Amino acid sequence: EPHEAERRSLLQAWQMQAATAARRARAEARPWAWEISKDGARLLIGDDERWQAVRGDAGQVLPLPPDLQVDRVDLEGQIQDGVRRIVFAAIPPLFVVELAGAGQRWQIAGRANGRIVLERLQ
Repeated sequence: EPHEAERRSLLQAWQMQAATAARRARAEARPWAWEISKDGARLLIGDDERWQAVRGDAGQVLPLPPDLQVDRVDLEGQIQDGVRRIVFAAIPPLFVVELAGAGQRWQIAGRANGRIVLERLQ
């Protein structure tokens, strides 16, 4: 598979990006969001009821892994459409982001204990 290493690396980067939002929200006691769009994912920080892109490398948009697309985003049991923001604050959100394509299906999931896991489904 020609893109397998790059695909796995970007999937791990997406997982780390979500984990960064969770960790920073806890440490700073203010909301952070992981924003998912058809073009990629990025981090936002909540500031006076507005969302702003995080400065520096942490705020860069991560592109979709090669040959994958966002197939489904489930946030607290509700399917989300369009641009989706998963907000991290005092209580860890329960979410599943599924990416599919090239005969593969992956999920990045936020668990009740605050862990964010990457799993290959097929």
